Amino acid sequence: MKRIAVMALLLAMVSALAFGQIRIDAGIAVPIGIGAVLDGSSLEMSSSIGEFLSRTFLPLPEAALHYQFDLGKLKMGIGARAFTLILETMVWPNAFVEYDFGPVVAEAQLGGGAFLLLGLVSDFQAGDVFFPDLSVWMKLGSKQDLRIGAGVIGIYLPEQSSSFPVVVYLGGKITIASD
Repeated sequence: MKRIAVMALLLAMVSALAFGQIRIDAGIAVPIGIGAVLDGSSLEMSSSIGEFLSRTFLPLPEAALHYQFDLGKLKMGIGARAFTLILETMVWPNAFVEYDFGPVVAEAQLGGGAFLLLGLVSDFQAGDVFFPDLSVWMKLGSKQDLRIGAGVIGIYLPEQSSSFPVVVYLGGKITIASD
């Protein structure tokens, strides 16, 4: 019985590899607002930081490498995502689900739990910090691999349940998936 279970698991892993593909996302996110969801219900945006962001262009380069499963209009993937502040880059495990509405794509991501810091501080960290991200993208170009859109990314700390910090952003990225 144990051998059958191991063989079934190996077969499932090999068949999953046959239906998947490598996906690379590279782009820039520009924060336009910072706030927090308080007590799980109301969203409070910071006016002083909002004023700063309206006067300052602060691009955050990002990149992601995922193993993607293409299920038609629905795509799912697991891999890693990174944001960089040029002198410091933070990389974490990430998963995404994307639904294709034609020229518009809705995407939900969740990453975190472990972090690799590269740059001035090179370190590996693990902990209960997660980054949920909801975004909507307009596909452009003949291959529709160029995208512009907007989203909101949060920082979820399970031990700090009274507030949920969020950053609203505009962005552009290139999404390339192997066939």
